[in-house]
Amino acid sequence: MPHLQTLFTSSSIHLILLRLTLHIARCSLNQWSLDLPGNRDRIIRSIVLAKAAGASLRVGPELEITGYGCLDHFLELDLYEQCWEVLVDIMSKEECAGILCDVGMPVVHKSV
Repeated sequence: MPHLQTLFTSSSIHLILLRLTLHIARCSLNQWSLDLPGNRDRIIRSIVLAKAAGASLRVGPELEITGYGCLDHFLELDLYEQCWEVLVDIMSKEECAGILCDVGMPVVHKSV
């Protein structure tokens, strides 16, 4: 049970500070450019390891799904669709449940 501390009390306002402990796993994986299945498997493995270490938040790099160095492949729209498919695959794995994950991938928004 988290520790609760009352900071300010009046007849109309009751402010409570909730002290929580957050364990963060920061992951730096050996990802390969455009190796989406291999990158996905390494991401899932890192999530499993983060959970085993007691982390409640797992943070990965910004281009974790695609890897760096994709260059002109970022101009191909099917790359973005494949990234969404990999993300859905990661989220649907039972071993990835119960932890908040920051998984990086390129996204197109309003054609940009």
